[in-house]
Amino acid sequence: MDVESACLGAALQDPECLEDLVNYARSAWFSDATNQRIFDIISEFVSSGKPVDAITIQSHNPLTADRCATLASYGFSKSAMGAYLDALRKAYMVRRVTEIGNDIPHRAFLAKDADELVSGLADDLIALGSDRPGSTILGAREAAEL
Repeated sequence: MDVESACLGAALQDPECLEDLVNYARSAWFSDATNQRIFDIISEFVSSGKPVDAITIQSHNPLTADRCATLASYGFSKSAMGAYLDALRKAYMVRRVTEIGNDIPHRAFLAKDADELVSGLADDLIALGSDRPGSTILGAREAAEL
């Protein structure tokens, strides 16, 4: 089981996890296209007040049927949702930093000087940090309980 499946599966099985998922995660955090589609459908349904479960998602997009059936059948730890979401965000950030790093030779070729190269890289890394929706989900829950 991967962290993307854990997040989606827990959300499909528990309304509190569903709320955490849509309030904390971002579509870009999902590397798997089907998981990203499922997240986008879940977000759309939640924002429009539609019920969210594996069957309604499959009805909305038949391409997600096999994945939804699999996610609905796993026994995810609902109490670990915060850790799942934090791991999902970390995996996304590692992917983005790797992408930025892999693009350095191309950027170096296009940059007029080293300052422009470094400035562009710094801007991308700062933007990556600003994608953070707050503290960790665990910290956000603790703050809400105060």
